[in-house]
Amino acid sequence: MKEGFRSALALDIGIIASDFACIVFSYAGISTLLHDEVHKKFFLLGGGSVLIVMGIIKLIRKDDTVYYDKEGKRLENKILKKKRSHPLYLALQGFLYNLMNPATLLFWLSTTSAAVGLYGGSRKMVFTQFGTTLATVFFTDTLKAFFAKMASRFVTPKFLKITRQIIGLIFIAFGVGIIFNYFSIID
Repeated sequence: MKEGFRSALALDIGIIASDFACIVFSYAGISTLLHDEVHKKFFLLGGGSVLIVMGIIKLIRKDDTVYYDKEGKRLENKILKKKRSHPLYLALQGFLYNLMNPATLLFWLSTTSAAVGLYGGSRKMVFTQFGTTLATVFFTDTLKAFFAKMASRFVTPKFLKITRQIIGLIFIAFGVGIIFNYFSIID
């Protein structure tokens, strides 16, 4: 929303690439790691800790972004346009944020396992299903980016600050929940 449609697409390409990597790793057999209780505990503790840290950063970070209108004049009160980040940086950011979310890997592990069972291990069928799934996700994310750009003129820095704080609290809550789950499975 802050950087425009093309920037959102670059971020989404990173997210889709991360999802693809999770599917490939899941299919290649990384799921066996999560069947081992030691590895499962490591993923829970590590993933929960990362989410808590990300949430705290979102809560305490000040937005020092400078906003500009279409003519390049600095704006103080309303967001119209921000200097764009480099598309490769945004793609890498999308890739890493999505990959750091433990739910992403768990989701793709479970759905890949189900698809392998459903299709009797047929690589062609599994990758056809997930290729279609990722194409659909990319299409819907593109629509979201398009509508977000249209709504961006109504969004103020105060609204973004409140939204960032809410997201930070959600990250912390999920992180605490994951760590609580970790302690509930300790022998």
